[in-house]
Amino acid sequence: MKQWIKLTATVALACTFSSAPLLVQAKGQPQVKISTSKRGSSLQGAIQIATQHHKTIHFKFCDITLRELPDYSTLSNGFVMDDAFNKLSPKEKGTVYNKWAYSPVGKKYLAAARALADNCRVVDIVPNSKGQFTIPNLKSGTCNLFIRYYASSKGVKIDKLIAQKSEKVSIPSSNARVTKTFILQQVIDHAVGEMAPNFAIKTIYGKKISLKDYRGKFVLIDFWAVWCAPCRAELPNVQAAYEQFGGKNFHVLGLSLDNDTQTPIKYVKKHKLTYTQGFLGPWKNDNVTKLYGIRGIPSIWLIGPNGKIVAKNLYGQKLHRAVKKALAQVKK
Repeated sequence: MKQWIKLTATVALACTFSSAPLLVQAKGQPQVKISTSKRGSSLQGAIQIATQHHKTIHFKFCDITLRELPDYSTLSNGFVMDDAFNKLSPKEKGTVYNKWAYSPVGKKYLAAARALADNCRVVDIVPNSKGQFTIPNLKSGTCNLFIRYYASSKGVKIDKLIAQKSEKVSIPSSNARVTKTFILQQVIDHAVGEMAPNFAIKTIYGKKISLKDYRGKFVLIDFWAVWCAPCRAELPNVQAAYEQFGGKNFHVLGLSLDNDTQTPIKYVKKHKLTYTQGFLGPWKNDNVTKLYGIRGIPSIWLIGPNGKIVAKNLYGQKLHRAVKKALAQVKK
């Protein structure tokens, strides 16, 4: 039975007006009004979490992040991706875009876009012991509000998410009082030290494998897909870790979320990825990502010989350091 955590935030908004707006303008070039004139709003919230699911609520383990969003609709003369552009090859698209980006029009547009983004704040706060919080000096427009509630151990917050909610919040340009109720759905999130969920799948070549096959060894599992650009960027690093540390005590298992097996088969052959590749199929139909609570890829985990999670959210040199540290402890 799904558990739900109810979080209520009462939001009070008050706006003041300051100096004249900043205007970026050039003849025949894009114009953008940066809303410095409307900054001064404040957001006040009160959080309540239903106690029937948690006997004791510690609001210090609740994180709130607010991100102001730039309004790019105020810009004109932006880069247009029409039907003709979409028919071009990737190389041709890059050439066309770079030509626009380095043109006077493109430079003015990108400068204005950066100015908009630079005028947006990102605020990270923790509510007080009563679940109350205040975020001052906001500008009118739209914000993304992220609320996360974490587990704790011996009075210390641990990297295990219990519940979360994200929602767009509108900050009006006039005095207003807004009351919102956020329902945080309990999420699956496995902490370091917990048992990694077992799974049985097939490789991209049709061979049956399971995570239990790797008991007694360290195994790096990488949720990825060919269609995912950040995944492709990380693959050389994963391959390098396999080449450096691979052996009887360390293995790598890729978990492809592509629509068909031929796509990863062609990719791994072309890019000479020599470690085992499992196939999960389309993300929306897959159960392994649900077991692990995967919310974005690439997602790389290190599983120990005992089947417990050693590290997660690995990438770049962090991945290499985690593997090296784990193997060094075995040698001791």
